[in-house]
Amino acid sequence: MTLKPYDEDAYLKRFHAEYLSPDDAGMPLDNDSDSDDAYFWTAPRHSSEEAVAALFESELDDAQLADLADTLNSSYGYWARRDEL
Repeated sequence: MTLKPYDEDAYLKRFHAEYLSPDDAGMPLDNDSDSDDAYFWTAPRHSSEEAVAALFESELDDAQLADLADTLNSSYGYWARRDEL
């Protein structure tokens, strides 16, 4: 069931209760990396799209999932799940 109307802030709050940015998770920078993700991941990493779908695919439609992932991608493209640290 989708929260009506769609409240992106509420979903972002729920997202951040489950996932941390690489900085907040304490992932060290990989200065030798040529990729756009310059972290040395010591835990599984999850793309914004994967994480949003895992949490909210039963609640949000495809456009809402994409919008939420786009918002998250504006800060980080990958996230660490709190229970995997």
